[in-house]
Amino acid sequence: MQNFPEEFGEPVGTRFVTSSVAGLQFYEYNEIDEISGKPIRPEVGDRIELVREPRNRYDKNAIEVRFKNGQVKLGHVPAELAEDLAPIMDAGKHLRAYAVSGGNGHAWSSRIIICSDDIPEKLHRKDLHYAIRAYERQMQDRQDIGRDRAKAWKKAQHAWRKEQIRQTAEPFVKLAAKEHHEFLTNRKAPDFTAEDSIGKSFWNTRDIPKDADGLPQFRTKEEWALDGFKVKKGQKRTADWEYKSWRYTKYKALYGAHQVEPLPPPDLEDIEEKMMSAVLFDWICENEDDEEEERYNSYFWRLGQDRFRDDL
Repeated sequence: MQNFPEEFGEPVGTRFVTSSVAGLQFYEYNEIDEISGKPIRPEVGDRIELVREPRNRYDKNAIEVRFKNGQVKLGHVPAELAEDLAPIMDAGKHLRAYAVSGGNGHAWSSRIIICSDDIPEKLHRKDLHYAIRAYERQMQDRQDIGRDRAKAWKKAQHAWRKEQIRQTAEPFVKLAAKEHHEFLTNRKAPDFTAEDSIGKSFWNTRDIPKDADGLPQFRTKEEWALDGFKVKKGQKRTADWEYKSWRYTKYKALYGAHQVEPLPPPDLEDIEEKMMSAVLFDWICENEDDEEEERYNSYFWRLGQDRFRDDL
């Protein structure tokens, strides 16, 4: 929206006042033009003619608002403003007016700006204050629009790059997922070689016997589940992990490798999905997208599937 007279070719510092046009619904405004076939509405910057109408039976200060060289009557200057401007026009002073907004076809929607050095100071100062506020809002809106466009562009670029990564990694992920699924399907429980430790209590995890791969032979149910095993039904604890403090002693039940069996392997599609998520997660970390990384971190925290990244 135009706010200042300088934008219409007026000298810098010209006094002005802006106003809506009253009575649009009663005259030729928004009627269909016979030549162009479009609604009759002024465009921003169109010259507007102000014509005194002293014989108006409703208001002796009435001022008509016309455009297209006075051929089209839009309405009137609002009565409160006309009361201040009518004496100026009656004194032979010229008021110049321009369309600020063509409106949307409804009453009071079209606005004009009236320029003249003879406009009272009180009207000019009031409208200048409003114009400055409107200009500041307009600049802020432009900044917000630019910021929103930049965010939208960045989001679109990020989505495009992520899709490219997905398409590139897809054949490798499918191969790795297939191998991992075969591994989980054919996996067996580790060999148990710590028969002599059955029934013991360990106060330090370093004292728990290890197998050939350096993994503990006794673990809690939760620890076995993290590695893809579950304790067989009806099995009782075969060892304890003992934790002592000056206030209490705490025990945790341990189960040997001979008491567990592999969990059923997940579907191949689920493995592919989780592996692809791991690939995208690593790419997001490298690109320092904090918001997306936080979302993926919570995803892996819920599923506990960070280990799938190692299978790639």
